[in-house]
Amino acid sequence: MVPEDAPQDQGISARGPDTTRSPGRSPEASTGDADPRGPSAHPVRRRRTGNETFARIYQESVGLFYEAGYHSATLRRIANRVGIETPALYNHFPSKERLLFTIVSRTMHDLIQGARSAVAEGGDPPEQLRRFMEYDVRFHGSRRIEAGVTDNEFSHLGTELRERAIGMRDEFQRMLEDILHRGLEAGSFETADVKVTAYAMLTMGSYVALWYRPGGRLSLDQIARQYAALALRMVRAM
Repeated sequence: MVPEDAPQDQGISARGPDTTRSPGRSPEASTGDADPRGPSAHPVRRRRTGNETFARIYQESVGLFYEAGYHSATLRRIANRVGIETPALYNHFPSKERLLFTIVSRTMHDLIQGARSAVAEGGDPPEQLRRFMEYDVRFHGSRRIEAGVTDNEFSHLGTELRERAIGMRDEFQRMLEDILHRGLEAGSFETADVKVTAYAMLTMGSYVALWYRPGGRLSLDQIARQYAALALRMVRAM
């Protein structure tokens, strides 16, 4: 997400596979008794499980929030995309705000846990910074739709949920700042201001979500390696 001093309409870019809407949106169907004429007479649609419906609501909400924005993405429009009645949404989410928070918190949780695992693979501070930046870029490039919703729409959350989202953003930022501090203490890095340097690096990574598209001149891995090299140069580690 966006560093705390940055404008609210800018933010992280954590991007992964496109979560745009899926083609088939058939309503849920109930099955009846077996037809005496045989199974081919009345094809039976498989009833969705609760987990499948939850996943479909999540997927369609991400796509609609990204395309239309939080306010224009009504619950009725989400339900139409999923193929259910609007009241059925409340079996999974108590409100549209909670639905948005689920998207934001899941995205941030995955970003934080993935970065933590990448850094934990070891190495000195320059290696940890390289791993952190490469993961950050890959995440934002591969999950750009969820990251875009997280960055652009989280400000619509109420105070309590928004503070929780900001707490996750700050946790991710501290992870990078800790790497920079360790590099300074070891004599591996040079920087006048750790926080400003972290802001610059996080903005670099998040904005990949705005412009990256698969099939371009460079692969996501190539872009990640270039960004990591830029980050290392920023602290004169190369």
